[in-house]
Amino acid sequence: MSLSTQQQMIPRFLGMRGLMICGAPPVRHNQMSQGFNASPHLGIASKQELSEAEINAFVEATIGKSAEPFLRDAVARADGRFRKRLFEAARAGEGVNQRLIVESSPVPLAVVNGGADSLVNLDYFDTVAYANLWEGRCNRLSGLGHAPFWEAQEEFTPVLERFLRDVETGRATSFYKD
Repeated sequence: MSLSTQQQMIPRFLGMRGLMICGAPPVRHNQMSQGFNASPHLGIASKQELSEAEINAFVEATIGKSAEPFLRDAVARADGRFRKRLFEAARAGEGVNQRLIVESSPVPLAVVNGGADSLVNLDYFDTVAYANLWEGRCNRLSGLGHAPFWEAQEEFTPVLERFLRDVETGRATSFYKD
């Protein structure tokens, strides 16, 4: 069990043609601290019971000030037992070695983060030796936080569309290292 299910799908879904990750550093077992910044919001994310103030702080940290009320309601409804177990498992090193997966998979991988994401260690992404990193670089969308796809669709969507076109035409694999 890990915090990034998308990366775990690479070896499990052989038909995958491309994957884009946002705010999900590919970490090794027991190495979560390398991919994430120390933040009280990560502590909130691992708690079984959340207060109203914690729910609001978590939503603002992850989605931003533009979060709609239904997102806050979704966090409030989420099963706290799952949150607690997810982080316990990640701290215990359970699940797959996400870094090894992205360093060995030929699946085109787009890494797109908000340049102002305070939750993840953006510099960590640049230390990974991706096997097939789209455009040969990690993309940072200036001024955006942890959920750039929500915060500024007008900036995020063209990047996503470009990646999808490159996957469709086969151009997304041009950076694959033999």
